[in-house]
Amino acid sequence: MKKRDLFQSIVFVLRYLTACGGICAAVLFMAAPVSCKLTEEGLEIVTVDKIVPQILSFDFKQRNTLEIACSEPMQLRDVVFKRADEENAAASEVFVSYNEKMTTAELTLTEPTEIGVRYHLTGIVEDLNGNTLTFSLPFTGFNDSVPVMIFSEIRSEGTGKTPEFVELYVLEGGNTAGLEVTGGYDGREKKYMFPKMEVKTGEYITIHFRHDTDTPDFCIDERGKDLTAATSAVNNNNCDTARDLWAENEDDSARLQKTDVLALTSDGGNTILDAVLYSDGSKSDWQKPLSKELAAKAVAKGIWAGGDITAAASNAGATTTRTLCRKNVEALAAKSWERGSVVPVSASDWFVVNTSCASPGLPNSQEAWQP
Repeated sequence: MKKRDLFQSIVFVLRYLTACGGICAAVLFMAAPVSCKLTEEGLEIVTVDKIVPQILSFDFKQRNTLEIACSEPMQLRDVVFKRADEENAAASEVFVSYNEKMTTAELTLTEPTEIGVRYHLTGIVEDLNGNTLTFSLPFTGFNDSVPVMIFSEIRSEGTGKTPEFVELYVLEGGNTAGLEVTGGYDGREKKYMFPKMEVKTGEYITIHFRHDTDTPDFCIDERGKDLTAATSAVNNNNCDTARDLWAENEDDSARLQKTDVLALTSDGGNTILDAVLYSDGSKSDWQKPLSKELAAKAVAKGIWAGGDITAAASNAGATTTRTLCRKNVEALAAKSWERGSVVPVSASDWFVVNTSCASPGLPNSQEAWQP
């Protein structure tokens, strides 16, 4: 059909619509996404759905089971699952089933994922109108052995020689793969991601947020059994009986604030495991949206009572030698904890210790600073 004939046919259809349904029908026709198709009977107007399906969530259920939720009924095609750390890794078979509405797909892998190993899942989502979305989802092998850990000490005031640190205590051992420490002020892009390592009940773990610039080769992550690998020219930084880890901080900048919210999370930040809200009293509200978000999540999980800055622990008077410490660690350690346990905490459980009483990797001092 020539362009002129096609144009005349469309004009004819528009006149027909106007005659039958008025101006509104013609306007709707022009506004809607349409295409033309020639048939033996003549020109057929076909409505086209240009909205592609969207992936709303992607979660693990077990080490060999994943779930993908989409914005509308769909089917998955050409799904491929393989390790990302092997260039010639073989693809594993994936079995797919759907819920009644066809909006959620459960993917069962023939082999369980390994904790901490990187994988890629690729494929095509197709809706009922034939619209498609090609996806590539990187993820880390599901950790079904997440330890129960709590924040126990924070140095929010640091220098290059005496860096900021976050100390955690292990109430129930497990594997730290996939765990993260995020500060509301620092932002998600600077979150600390734990390496894959086995930790035992009763361990202290200290994350140092700056490298000692004079002895960079001694700032070694203690991921195995040797807890004496990391040394430093500065006293009161490392502990030979506890696990020392080091955050990336190439510009040697301050990473913690005197007023902030810190959160320990898993599942890519979706599950909050512990949190601490603290303030030096100089601010009337959280300065970053992420701080408010993390505080709200901590309250919703039953970890912290109250998400406003007025419900935060007092960090007033904190210095490089006066750290913010949790006072009930020993009492919590005396209890038994199951995986997934929520450990409630409040502002009254935290206090600033006296001068020169910082103790990374060791039990906290109970000597409070008096202004």
